[in-house]
Amino acid sequence: MEGGRSAQAGGGMMAMSPIVAKEAVDSIEHGVAKSEKYLAVARRQAEAAVDKEAVAMLNQIGTHLAEVKKCCRELAECCEMDVIDGKQSAACCKELEAALGKAIATHDKLVPPPPAAGHGTMPAGSHHP
Repeated sequence: MEGGRSAQAGGGMMAMSPIVAKEAVDSIEHGVAKSEKYLAVARRQAEAAVDKEAVAMLNQIGTHLAEVKKCCRELAECCEMDVIDGKQSAACCKELEAALGKAIATHDKLVPPPPAAGHGTMPAGSHHP
């Protein structure tokens, strides 16, 4: 491994530097912690508004984030090894990706993303004559 980057491991699997993997896990865990704070506020607001559907969806997101945290812990365990097991870390990453995907999909049902801005969808700014 050179400079903390991936290097070819036996069997054709890519081995990732434990430092790089740990930084990725830390970043995801930080994002999950921020999301949990947001969820707590959103849940209180939904409960105050007696919006049972929103509360249920927020609970689903919370469940998915708990799965993300579990996957992060498993991946962090891999990071503590001198050499990361490529197959094990790949399995952890797939589970992590699936859990994040579920959380995002549920969030998007609750708060649909704005339509993609294409040419002509936004009015011209003051920089246009």
